[in-house]
Amino acid sequence: NSVNFSTALHRLARFCSSNQETRRATLMDPRFALLLCSLAEFMVGMDSTTTSLTEWKDGVANSNKNKPLLNSRECSNIAWAIAKIRLAPPMSALPLNLSDNQTVSLVETSLKTRSQVLEGARLKQQGVWIPTLSLLSGRILDNISNQSLTWTSKLNSQEGANLLYALATVQRADASVFEHVSTNLVNNLKTLLPRPQELSNSIYSYGKAGIYGNGQQLLLQYTAQALQDHPSYMEEWKSQEISNFAWGTATILSKKALHSRSSQEDEYALQILRVIARAISERADKFKSQELANTCWSMATLGFGEQEANANILNEYVYLQTNDLEGDRRLMETALHAVAKSAIPRLHVFRSQELNNLAWSYARLGRTECNELYAGIGHELSRPRRSVTGQDLGTTLWAFATLEYFEEDIYREILSKVNVNAARDYQPRELSNLCWACATAGVEVKHPDAFDTTLVPNVLRPLDWREDPVTVCFAVAANELMRRPHEFKSQEIKDVLWSFSKVREEVVLA
Repeated sequence: NSVNFSTALHRLARFCSSNQETRRATLMDPRFALLLCSLAEFMVGMDSTTTSLTEWKDGVANSNKNKPLLNSRECSNIAWAIAKIRLAPPMSALPLNLSDNQTVSLVETSLKTRSQVLEGARLKQQGVWIPTLSLLSGRILDNISNQSLTWTSKLNSQEGANLLYALATVQRADASVFEHVSTNLVNNLKTLLPRPQELSNSIYSYGKAGIYGNGQQLLLQYTAQALQDHPSYMEEWKSQEISNFAWGTATILSKKALHSRSSQEDEYALQILRVIARAISERADKFKSQELANTCWSMATLGFGEQEANANILNEYVYLQTNDLEGDRRLMETALHAVAKSAIPRLHVFRSQELNNLAWSYARLGRTECNELYAGIGHELSRPRRSVTGQDLGTTLWAFATLEYFEEDIYREILSKVNVNAARDYQPRELSNLCWACATAGVEVKHPDAFDTTLVPNVLRPLDWREDPVTVCFAVAANELMRRPHEFKSQEIKDVLWSFSKVREEVVLA
């Protein structure tokens, strides 16, 4: 029955997500393919005697076998399991199908999968990937999405959160499904507070799916009101739940700013960020590195505690409208102080992206008196065995220069990680940030005449310029600007050329 299918797939997802090898063995087991086929056929009321699409259509015409046989809990568990297994294709590979003929596509794909399993058995093939298995899982999710549009009062918070999370994770999210599920989810939360994970996952899913509408506004409103009415509610939230909720809120509102962000949403977000800032101030040590970085990034992305008048008009930053700027500023500074105190002793466990997110957050929020933190970030990024990207280097040095942290040794350490052989992979913004930061900080270029082919004879130009990481950085930027000028925005070209001028580098573009 439906409970058997739901439970079996849910347990298999937990089992095969433990490691990659177990997952691979599970997905290539023909019994797993037959389980998905049986599930798909059960969902549309197809019995075991049906062997063709024509027989199924005739059976549906003569009976009511195509009515939904799974309830909301079973559907959400199955969707969560498929997402956990990482099996369904994104919409870019398999367009979403919520039309009336989606059940036909589901049955057709299931029968084709069965034929592939039988053919493999006939050829005595073992451990062979079934080509249509991923396609079948996508069709199952589309069927569940279609069914969810009929759910109303029976939907609880866990079911709704699991479904939203699953569809966002596999990139098969539909705006109408999200709106319907979240609206009914909030309407059913009248008497009992949901578990924090359910609210957190719901908002996180909206941010990950990139869907903007009334649904996430209702969730933000409900959460803001719940935190206000129940002051101790935040104590039940784990650090990961706080981080995910903050990230989802920031991602939604920062992108929705280009659409139609309302003053009400600003107020809900402010109420939530104030509670989050207090929570991180009190228990920053309980946050993992990613959770600290994501929470700080979220506050910075929404400009919590910052005044819009201080903005650089070129950055297009988001600023929440507040009637208590001074109070928000104090909350933000207290939170960042707690984060720095907690992060400094364990910067070695931060990933490179988390370090650059941390540096960017402090620069965006104008926190200038954390030199010990900045030095630690610089030392960590420059460690020989640490893998870094152009974004890590460019964002971090941009942040340091913006914060007026001008320790030349730190800049040189970070620039020593510029990979000349991978210069083609560096984005124009990353290169312009590196040059701009060095010029702004006044970092010395030891070989300013290395590329002056006009005024300096060849015999006088230094041959050891590669020993200076700052010279190398400018050489890479100059070469890439000449090689692909069409990829650079006008502001990026301006920043690079201004930097050359500032350090008296002469580059002949010829």
